[in-house]
Amino acid sequence: MATPPKDAQGKGRSQDQHPGAPVHPGPACAAGIVPESDVRVHTPAAAVPPRDHGLVNEGLGELPWAYGDARLVGLVRDPSTLFVYWDFSQQQIEQAFAGLGPARAVLKLWNARNASGELVRETDVQLESRGWYLRELPPARRFRAELWAVERTARA
Repeated sequence: MATPPKDAQGKGRSQDQHPGAPVHPGPACAAGIVPESDVRVHTPAAAVPPRDHGLVNEGLGELPWAYGDARLVGLVRDPSTLFVYWDFSQQQIEQAFAGLGPARAVLKLWNARNASGELVRETDVQLESRGWYLRELPPARRFRAELWAVERTARA
């Protein structure tokens, strides 16, 4: 009876397990790096499923366009850029703009560390976009974002 192959720690391993070290690392390869000849090349055509694959329908339905959870979220992209996105239902938007007549949506960014309420940026946004980048912001600050409904004739 043949003894099973050993792994790097000298323990037995089953035939279907890969060895702990590369099979042939090549003359100048560091541990864990394989030579280019061992790398599989994939073309875009190889990624296309075969014709007989068919469409898989798991019966999960469609994801909703919005959840309407009245959320405004800010994500830091880099030290001077903030991405703000929102999720409001049509009913929530109508309630916010009720009684204003012609109105616009304004994204306001405040300095959160300043008790006097320093307005850092004010930008008109399109609510349908559901998100906005605020660029060239002063770095190393804390911000508070607010989304306002403002009459077109009034300054926010």
